Amino acid sequence: MKAEAKSLRFLGEGKKLSVPFFQRNYVWNQDNWHELIETFENAEIMPFLGSIILKEDSSQESTIIDGQQRLTTITILAKAIYDSLSDESKQPGSGIRHAIESFLFYRKNAADDFKDSLVRIEHSQLDRKDYSRVISAGVLKEDDIVDLDTIDSNSGNILRCYKYYREVLEPLDDKSLKDLFNSMFNESRKVFVLIELQHGDINEQTIFDTINRAGMRLSTADIIKNNLFKHLLEACGEDEARKQTVIDEYKNCWESVFYPTMAVSDMWDEERVFGNVKHSNLEFLLYCVACIKWGEDGDMFSRLENVFEKSTEKMGYFELLTLIAEIKEYALIFKKYVLEFSISLNDESANEYFKYEEGVRRLMLILQKFGVQMFYPYVLKRLKEVNQNENDTQLLFDFSVLESFVMRRKVANKGTHDYTSKCYQITQNGITYLIGSDLAKSEAGISDAEIKLFLANTKDETAKMILFWIELYRRKGNAFDERALEYRYTLEHIMPKKWKTYWSDVPVKTTTGEEVSATTEAGITEREGHIQSLGNKTLLTCNLNSAVKNAAFMDKIDGQGENKPGYKRHTSLLLTKELVEQSAKDPVWDESHIREREQNLAAEFITLWPTFSEYAPKASCDELDGSILDGITAEELADPVKLVNAII
Repeated sequence: MKAEAKSLRFLGEGKKLSVPFFQRNYVWNQDNWHELIETFENAEIMPFLGSIILKEDSSQESTIIDGQQRLTTITILAKAIYDSLSDESKQPGSGIRHAIESFLFYRKNAADDFKDSLVRIEHSQLDRKDYSRVISAGVLKEDDIVDLDTIDSNSGNILRCYKYYREVLEPLDDKSLKDLFNSMFNESRKVFVLIELQHGDINEQTIFDTINRAGMRLSTADIIKNNLFKHLLEACGEDEARKQTVIDEYKNCWESVFYPTMAVSDMWDEERVFGNVKHSNLEFLLYCVACIKWGEDGDMFSRLENVFEKSTEKMGYFELLTLIAEIKEYALIFKKYVLEFSISLNDESANEYFKYEEGVRRLMLILQKFGVQMFYPYVLKRLKEVNQNENDTQLLFDFSVLESFVMRRKVANKGTHDYTSKCYQITQNGITYLIGSDLAKSEAGISDAEIKLFLANTKDETAKMILFWIELYRRKGNAFDERALEYRYTLEHIMPKKWKTYWSDVPVKTTTGEEVSATTEAGITEREGHIQSLGNKTLLTCNLNSAVKNAAFMDKIDGQGENKPGYKRHTSLLLTKELVEQSAKDPVWDESHIREREQNLAAEFITLWPTFSEYAPKASCDELDGSILDGITAEELADPVKLVNAII
């Protein structure tokens, strides 16, 4: 290994520089581009760009171990300067033309003509096409130009970087452009430390990790990926066939999954929030894999790269290949059931319909909308075990138990602080751990009696989810033509939050049956205590006009003319139709009606999300005997009442 302060003129020393196949793609953004050009604009101040690590592969080629983001940006800036010059200043034979040919291209043989040259930096597959085009256009490929008008926010970062620099440089005259170019490639300006590792040097990863950890340039996912494929290459020894297999597996199991297009790459890079910490989707996937394979009852996220390193350091060639293939399998499941499902839910133009009988999708909607993420390792594990067969009897049972646990905990406002621990337990010991530890345990605070109390004061997002699945449960079977609905409904308070304007003349009905004036302190307190009850909420296909929303009960039912419709225009939903039919018999809505409806909905809630205590194993933490589900049909699994009757 040797280290030496260098200027950017080292690019003209003749070697091809290649980006390892497993390194991340080009990710620098406008803030980075702006900062880089600023470092060169002041010729009086010596910039320092850190270290560049190269590993010698042969006398003519080196691998970029660290520094591809900087070198890529520097060369794009140099090409943008050249392309911004007048035609007269960049004629063949001119000084800057000669510099561009020397710094950005290389020739395999000394006697080769320039037309036989190659782009000096060879990028990994995702960025190779864009980078090569930017560098070659108008020089190696004289008839080609990069049309800036075709580059937009959907283009790759390579093209966007080039366009950014062209636009920044546009006001400069030729002298200013050449001054900037000279500032970059001045031999006396040693702008970075070049660390060159000789062929066979074993210190590359130690140096690489140390520099990147200090500079915080690599993500946890990058470090894990790099270490995995580095270990794989080491496990190949001198076997060239195995080395080629590793490259092929990278393309098949990593590049094709995480980087096939910029849009997919961005999707995996998108961050998820975990408390006060953010992790990318790819990091979360790797966390899920670690939980499934080496899970422990503790915080793995903060030391995820160490968990992978420790767990894989003694793995051999075939074990590592198997692990990478598993990561791909889990990634495809995660992409389908979590990432793409989330995108579809949030897409106004997408039509994501749900049926009650679809137990897997039912659980996934609940987890997505409630932001419950820490059970995904278990979900991925079970989906993989059944080859994504969404009708698997045991899978439907397991997911029904998890669904009941999540719904009851949500209603009871118990929080999610222990979900990581719960996920570890069910991943290791099976879903019946939740029956013994929570669902069938009175001390857990989510019993039927307690759920009924909690439903008297439900948060709106929770109420919306409950009512949506109650609506679909009522539609299951063949009695209804429309059995599938989208989760796009509006939650409506029947007695409005702003009730005092139009509802003060409606007497307050206390739990003892007494009538109290709604203008007294006792009456106001009693009424306010019923507003957030599940019994006072319903679903509508869209928001009511604000005047109707706060109007008297029958005005809400009938509406106020054609342009201000009421509930009668929303009777496509059974929940709303029921209210309209009730209003025809009793045109009053007060606390007694809220309590009665609350009790009815609570009974349905307990039916849909039971405690499963009727068939919990005697030893609460023992795994449920698989034979107990023998002979149970998918139809029975989809209906908790039928399921309980079939088992007992």
